[in-house]
Amino acid sequence: MIGLPTLRLRGDYIAIVTLASARSSATWRSTAKSVPVGGGMTLTAGNLGISAVDSPYFPGIGSFGLLDLRPWYWLIFAILLVVLFVNLRLRDSRLGRAWIALREDEVAAVSMGIPLVKTKLLAYAIGAAFGGMSGAFFGTYYTRSTPAVPVRVSISSSPW
Repeated sequence: MIGLPTLRLRGDYIAIVTLASARSSATWRSTAKSVPVGGGMTLTAGNLGISAVDSPYFPGIGSFGLLDLRPWYWLIFAILLVVLFVNLRLRDSRLGRAWIALREDEVAAVSMGIPLVKTKLLAYAIGAAFGGMSGAFFGTYYTRSTPAVPVRVSISSSPW
């Protein structure tokens, strides 16, 4: 959604646009209670968010409980292994080498024949897929998804 319009941005500007779009997306999700989806229901229920998100169910294991954290641990560990495997395979692939070339020198990479738009959009899409996987895990663990999820930033690198 923001990949194509931000292709020309570099450095700090891409981070600023990404954060601004995330904030405007949260505002849209909190005001989407006026968007009907049928049956008397709305799209996101506004600031209440989407509640009663089902916990994961695997055949042979069953549903995950909120008090037993062991299945949650193994699920996030499995997700971590899948993400690491995919990242390592991507890094060593043709696409990963194209990303490295674009990171080092964009003009030289384009002059060598690397398609700039396609390669950057694939980076956005794969990053969004990994973010979606983590958001799905987060939503199922907390059994709800709200637009006002607090972001806790710790400033622990202070020498005092």
